Amino acid sequence: KDSSLNTSVNESFKSFKFGDMNIKKVLADKSQGAVHTNYQWLNDVFPPHDGIELGQIGLVCAAPGVGKSLFSMNLALYFASCGVRTLYVTLGDLVERDWVTRLGAIYCNCSFAEAYNNMENMFYNLKNVTGDNLELSINPSGKVTSTEIVDYALERDFEVVVVDYDANHAGASDGTEDSGSSMYSNYGKIYSDYTRLS
Repeated sequence: KDSSLNTSVNESFKSFKFGDMNIKKVLADKSQGAVHTNYQWLNDVFPPHDGIELGQIGLVCAAPGVGKSLFSMNLALYFASCGVRTLYVTLGDLVERDWVTRLGAIYCNCSFAEAYNNMENMFYNLKNVTGDNLELSINPSGKVTSTEIVDYALERDFEVVVVDYDANHAGASDGTEDSGSSMYSNYGKIYSDYTRLS
């Protein structure tokens, strides 16, 4: 609160001596709690909390096709079923049918085929479990910016926001004037946008 590190050449770099830190302000700015997950190994990452500390940004990384979206959907379903207001933003490769099938399979511990063949019942079961706590935003790849997502999430005061996935933000890697030449040059802006949620 008493110092800032600005990367722009138009702004100044500031520092302070550790001993001059205002510990009263630090204590007043302590964590506001955590969101418990259904994975104990993940809950153990943010001691002394038993869950993901509110205000944290997490990135799920793995090879293509190994289940990053399923893992994230599982968390979103769990959060919503526990009364946590959750927004899940899909950028590019999921449709409503995928949501009912995947969440149904997760919830009922059955195969995708079983969930797909029993889609209507799955939907009503999931609707009862999530209530009004899970909101979906299904978008084509490259059409939505991180700024739009953050503005929407802040306006509606979600506790958890999941974005699937980073490279599909508008301008993230296509060389448009919004993005610079690549995801590498634009990811800093995307990350900065998401820090507004924390």
